[in-house]
Amino acid sequence: MATNTKKTKAQDDKKLPLKLRIKAWWEGYDEDEIAAKIKTKKPADEGESKPPSEEASAEEKKEEVEEETGPWTSMRTDVSQLIWGEGYCGPGGKQQIVGMTKLLALNKKMTMLEVGAGMGGPARVLAENFGVWVEGLEQAEKMVEIGNQISEKEGLSKKVSLKAFEEKAFDHLDRKYDRIFSKECFFQFTQKKVILETLFQNLKPEGLMLITDYTIENEGVVGTEDYRQWRDGEYRRPYPITKKEMETLLKDAGFVVRISEDITDQYLQMISAAWKGADKVIAGLVQEENGTKMIDTLLREAEFWSRRTKMMESGQLKLWRFLGYRREEGAKMMSNW
Repeated sequence: MATNTKKTKAQDDKKLPLKLRIKAWWEGYDEDEIAAKIKTKKPADEGESKPPSEEASAEEKKEEVEEETGPWTSMRTDVSQLIWGEGYCGPGGKQQIVGMTKLLALNKKMTMLEVGAGMGGPARVLAENFGVWVEGLEQAEKMVEIGNQISEKEGLSKKVSLKAFEEKAFDHLDRKYDRIFSKECFFQFTQKKVILETLFQNLKPEGLMLITDYTIENEGVVGTEDYRQWRDGEYRRPYPITKKEMETLLKDAGFVVRISEDITDQYLQMISAAWKGADKVIAGLVQEENGTKMIDTLLREAEFWSRRTKMMESGQLKLWRFLGYRREEGAKMMSNW
């Protein structure tokens, strides 16, 4: 009984931050050892100064410039791919993308628009597996650049093309598509209504649109401290709405909502599985010339995903999958499916 009490007290006394848990993996320490070091560490003298840094390398200067241009720097895209896989900046992967998009019944004669295409990982999977022609739109120019390079390298540049777009200019498209796909980006849009209406107008009759997106459980979530911390920690300010509000916007735009499905648990499992390999990633980065900076970037990314995970585990933030359908104009519906 005494042993259990002691363990509980130690755990409650100092819950190790995620940043230091990853440091523990890297240095080969047990978490209790790191916690003990924190307690015994003496504060540095106020007058203590660090030795002057050497002149910044060309790569470091480039990274500093990119830090001012948006959230997706070269280093962050590199680190993200080490965690999630080449061409990915979040949970997914070939098996998950293929399974989720079976609802779209894709084939090689179809064209598809992907909104929020990232570095094109999902788009290339769909092109390889179903032969569909994909045009991807992405707000981060750095990810567009990297994604097109990967498509070229893999011989998929004709099947998968990415281009940058701005939300404020998203009120028309140049062509119509058989299918539309969007993966976790609508929660960042302020003009959801305009974008959905535009997508509906550019979806062919009997076309399908699949969206996965973050939603809040209810309006009261916005006033919580957890929400504030999550919002302020996002690289782009989020504007999530409830699941019911999203369904209403889809219907108002003209879509028949065929499926609304909560996939939060599945998503949390993917996040957990990916970050279990962070210690191996760090071990590899130690050998890199700019390994220290990359590890710092990885730690920031870990904290970023920790905040999202906390919100989802609490039930305040959820991930939903919506399938919308544009019925043929003038056709009578036998059911609401």
